[in-house]
Amino acid sequence: MFPNNTVSRELWSYDYSCDSWLKMAHMNVARSEFALVMLDGCVFAVGGYGSNRQETKSVERYNPSTNTWHLMESVGMPNYCLYSVIALDGFIYATGWRHEMYKYNPKTSAWTEAAPMLICRHRASLCTFKGKIYVIGGQSPPILRDQVECYDPETDQWSMCPSMKRQRKYAGVAVVDGQIYVLGGIDAFSAERDLRCIEAFNDQTDTWDIVGELPALHSYFRCVSHSVIGRTCPDSCS
Repeated sequence: MFPNNTVSRELWSYDYSCDSWLKMAHMNVARSEFALVMLDGCVFAVGGYGSNRQETKSVERYNPSTNTWHLMESVGMPNYCLYSVIALDGFIYATGWRHEMYKYNPKTSAWTEAAPMLICRHRASLCTFKGKIYVIGGQSPPILRDQVECYDPETDQWSMCPSMKRQRKYAGVAVVDGQIYVLGGIDAFSAERDLRCIEAFNDQTDTWDIVGELPALHSYFRCVSHSVIGRTCPDSCS
């Protein structure tokens, strides 16, 4: 969404080799607050708000090799458009407003309903870890969640995991060196207070620990983990 509250169809690609941004083909549907996920080398844009804040369940796939977008089957989830999505083992999984989770098969271009979550929640953070999907935090109005649950796609079953130290929604999440890290977010339902704290989950000890702080307050953001080979820490880090 642009500062004047108009939604966009634009896609930009960053070329790190020449430190420049390139404008790519437009999406078919203008949208804001939508989810993005990579699967089989393609980018999927899922849901969000269209023009005039109208909900859209539409899904489209971008092929980088042809620079084209194609509309796919819309999410079948009722009464919601702000999905949390993640890819695992060749499928896309989307959670919604309450307990629902849907699974997308790119080979059949169809969404099917998976086992529902154990806790009603939305605005949660999702990650994959050791072949399972973790749903972390979020909110169930009027409360925020610190609970974590785990989905096993082989059995189509959910199980509860240890809760975080802090309740939060709109947090960043990444997996680094065999641990799940949750960063920032918002820790109050009404006051919208941003967090700086970072906590990590160790599945060997089955515990969460506060491990650090962000340099500034952050929420409504995403994280990725990336290994940089041969990089040295500048003097200012030591």
